[in-house]
Amino acid sequence: MKPWTRLCALLLAVLLCVSAAGCQKRESGSVDTMPELPFEEPSVDPALETQQAFDAFILKDFISTMEEDYLSLHYTLLKPEVYDIDPSAVEVSLGAAIDEAYLKESRESNQKLKEELESFDYDLLTPEQQETYQLYQYLLDLAIDSMEGDFAYMSSAFSPMQGLQNDVASLLMEFTFYKQQDIDDYLLLMQDIPRYISSMLDYTILQAEKGYFMPDTAAKETIAYCQKILDSGEDSALLAAVCHNLDSTELLNAAQKEEYKTQARQIFLDCVLPAYAEIRDTIQNLMGSQNNQMGLCYWEGGKEYYELLFRERSGSDRSVSESKKLLQRYLDSSILEITTIAAKDPESYRNYLSGEKSTSYEGLSAILKDLERFSSQNFPYIDPVDYTISYLDPELAVDGVGAYYVVPPLDSTQTQKIRVNPNNSNLETDSLSTFSTIAHEGLPGHLYQTNYVLQNLDDPFRQKVSIPGYSEGFATYVEMLALNYLTDLDADLIALEQNYSLFQNCLIAICDIGIHYEGWTLEETQEYIQQYLALEDVSSIYNQLVGDPACFQSYYMGCVEILELRQLAQEKLGLRFTEMAFHKAILENGELPFSLLKEQVNDYIAHEKM
Repeated sequence: MKPWTRLCALLLAVLLCVSAAGCQKRESGSVDTMPELPFEEPSVDPALETQQAFDAFILKDFISTMEEDYLSLHYTLLKPEVYDIDPSAVEVSLGAAIDEAYLKESRESNQKLKEELESFDYDLLTPEQQETYQLYQYLLDLAIDSMEGDFAYMSSAFSPMQGLQNDVASLLMEFTFYKQQDIDDYLLLMQDIPRYISSMLDYTILQAEKGYFMPDTAAKETIAYCQKILDSGEDSALLAAVCHNLDSTELLNAAQKEEYKTQARQIFLDCVLPAYAEIRDTIQNLMGSQNNQMGLCYWEGGKEYYELLFRERSGSDRSVSESKKLLQRYLDSSILEITTIAAKDPESYRNYLSGEKSTSYEGLSAILKDLERFSSQNFPYIDPVDYTISYLDPELAVDGVGAYYVVPPLDSTQTQKIRVNPNNSNLETDSLSTFSTIAHEGLPGHLYQTNYVLQNLDDPFRQKVSIPGYSEGFATYVEMLALNYLTDLDADLIALEQNYSLFQNCLIAICDIGIHYEGWTLEETQEYIQQYLALEDVSSIYNQLVGDPACFQSYYMGCVEILELRQLAQEKLGLRFTEMAFHKAILENGELPFSLLKEQVNDYIAHEKM
């Protein structure tokens, strides 16, 4: 989970600069014994020169991004001075307004970066730099492609699950105070919410004028979320979270805390609540039958936009059609496994269907403690990490989000946080679903993978790069794998849970493709789902997918890509395959698109065969 998202985020890339060795002059001999030789410029190694220039290019891009964006700086670095960044020179704001001028500037900036990148001789770079080059190029190409034609107007800033109305709440709840200046900045950010939200609503109005507004069902969910906060007013759980942040900091004395809380309450009433009211009213006014109420492919260019969105979310280089076939193959395979178990062990199957599939856990922390112990058996070691796990306030939880992990700054040693949605009916403490969710967010999921990278990679670019298909795909893969640790439960029951999860994941991913790429109607979506599930009404599934296109592909298609890599390794290595070695291979280079990750897995296979 990222605490704040921007519609057109600048590319974040970091590399440490390589120091050039100084050339020492030889002491000249005595003029009485040796004639003076003509001076010659020391020869320059073209490879070294290119490598140093490449590192400088990446570092320059990183520094400019940090200096231009306060939130990127705050969430990325605790000690910006290490990179010669002066935090006092960075404007405290939520970011630049997204408008035509911003888009034009971003297009020009991205093209300039592409030209600079391509000026480097790839063959002269080190192997590590070559991989960085490919990764940077992958991200840059996505940024450039996202601004082709009208693509920049097709992404909703206020979608139900990933919209700014949720990001504002996350910002206010999860913003961390490292020094007292951060507290002052926090209040300034609260005051900046109306400006930023108004600018994004202006952009949303422009999108609507171009015919790219969200469906009414999605708009109603956004409105309902805003209304829930507005109805609570000064008693809002969001304001309570703000005051809790101020109360719990050790940077202030008691009198200062009261003073800051008084200021925060007033800013909340004057700035935050009116911003939510403006979102509600603007979205309400833009609703109407003239808007597209179905998938992206019903827009001109929408099918092509979905291809881009699918590529960005999934991290896969497969075509959408090829991906759908792969997902269907995994869906069919999971159904075959389920029916085989049902035929072999009808009692386990009946018990599973009746809901008799609980663990003995009574608390979330106990689950994480056991997962920490279990995962050490099949995943590379990491140093212990301090963390807390807690429930969100029900008022602030977003439907469809079971839990999230708050990604720390790359140089942080602070206690890390996992938040769980108490509104999720499947998250009873002793349910298999809860166990899987905690594995996804904690260990060996997001918390583990993030800290493995921070502890084992020195390159800040690799530490902070985000490839959603990799990160969410890995966490989804391990949430199913972690069920194997529950050895006190019936093995068939565990296999049923794993295969039902895979089946449901593939089903949703296929429906997403069907709706947005092939134009499935509600009736066609229901017809497909009813081949497998006896559901009379699938409108909630359909509406959720229509409102947040490709939202689940990072989880489900990403997981299938990792399963494909695992199957490849198992087929090639046979008895030489071990989970520990495979997991090390997919973790050791940080987050990568699957085209590059497959190269790493092939290298691991070749090494194991030696």
